[in-house]
Amino acid sequence: MTASYREKIYKRYVETYSEVYRKKDYLKEFSYQSELYELNYKTILPPNKKSTILELGSGPGYFLKYLLDNGYENIFGVDTSPQQLEVASQLGINSVSHSDIFDFLKSSNNKYDFICSFHVLEHLFKDEIIELIEMINLRLNKGGMILIEVPNSGSPLLGNQGRYGEFTHEVGFTASSLREILLVCGFTDVRILPVVALSPFARFFFKAVNYILHSRFTKDMFVDGDIIGVGHKKD
Repeated sequence: MTASYREKIYKRYVETYSEVYRKKDYLKEFSYQSELYELNYKTILPPNKKSTILELGSGPGYFLKYLLDNGYENIFGVDTSPQQLEVASQLGINSVSHSDIFDFLKSSNNKYDFICSFHVLEHLFKDEIIELIEMINLRLNKGGMILIEVPNSGSPLLGNQGRYGEFTHEVGFTASSLREILLVCGFTDVRILPVVALSPFARFFFKAVNYILHSRFTKDMFVDGDIIGVGHKKD
């Protein structure tokens, strides 16, 4: 069956799903996102500022702008939405290719030190997910790193929202299933981390609940709304 609904929804995805886009308050949203990036990703990023970094599904370019503002020079993005590319351009990000991420990876011979994707995998079918992760592995330099962020369907509090919050979500991820696909696709040193909130109260609450879950049940469960999967390409 052809998933034609994707074309219908993604054609108006920006205006349909994002209050930020309707208000055109991009700088305010970037400021918020930048704080999240600083809190969650600063210690994961390559220490070498000249590392080549690719974001698949780069959207409005918030993460790319964060990288640029923090001294990374070789940053690239890929996205299918002209609306989102326009926002990225307004933020000073002009290194984004207007392309389907699969077509881009298949047609490019470039290799990268770090490839990341935020809230893309949950919109794909299972076969597509495996194909994408395998292609990312091929496009990484030896020792290169993958970083994937997805909604946490294993959260006892927020899991249903993460799984069914958008009509285009096809797959739900838990910490264990995200680890599984990274290992199956050949990555090593795989870690699964929660995306911690900016609010000190929320961080304290989630940390306390996670401690209880890990001590009494399993370390593969987080209460946080989103999770990160990180792994390295085998040398």
